[in-house]
Amino acid sequence: MASISTRTSSMKKAASLIVRLHLPESSPYRSFFASSTDHTSLLENAVIHRIGESAYGTREYALIPADIPLELAVKDSKLKLASIHASKNILFGAKVITKSIGSMEEACSGLVNAALEDAASQGEQPQGIAALNGLCDWVSRGIEGKEDIATLEKLQEKDPETYEAVVAIATGVPRKSHTVVGMGTFRDGQYGWGELAKEFVATGLGDEVRLYQSKGGELVNIEHLADHSEDYIKSAGGAMARFFFL
Repeated sequence: MASISTRTSSMKKAASLIVRLHLPESSPYRSFFASSTDHTSLLENAVIHRIGESAYGTREYALIPADIPLELAVKDSKLKLASIHASKNILFGAKVITKSIGSMEEACSGLVNAALEDAASQGEQPQGIAALNGLCDWVSRGIEGKEDIATLEKLQEKDPETYEAVVAIATGVPRKSHTVVGMGTFRDGQYGWGELAKEFVATGLGDEVRLYQSKGGELVNIEHLADHSEDYIKSAGGAMARFFFL
């Protein structure tokens, strides 16, 4: 992605501060809709905006095609190419909205750079919370013998109770003598699920994991049941990874 100049401009809209981080004026902007198949050019010429009340408050960094009016993209998020959210020194929620433009690392690289600069502005340790989407499927493949997962094999051999719990978390199938995968299962499987999540991260799986690792992020903790939403429980058993950018 083209480098971002230090010059910025701002405007107030709906009680929020929207700051446009400009690309060089010489960039050959082309219409998003006319050149949507030219994904490399689209990324190079896109503009990063910070949307929020301040550079250290609750905010969003959005990558928007150069020819799309900011106000329109704020109203219709489908017009954004990618985005990431932040609150104080913590980054989270990286997302590629226009899937065809490339990987999360490609689409969100500049957004993370901008967010990290603001996150470090008050002297606090910049951090990132990464979703572990796909963790359940990965563990399920290990259970079926389709993935070699050292942690899973160790649990099966040395800690059958924990193994039974993580199998239930991964597959959504209750343990024997249980009718649901409830809080007791997540409690009994907490250690094992955390260790599996660490191996998932160490293996370089997960889009947001790779994004933060590409920026020097180092895993410091697995957050157990950080997200209780039904879809995320099915995808990652509720676990998220906390990174420090050192």
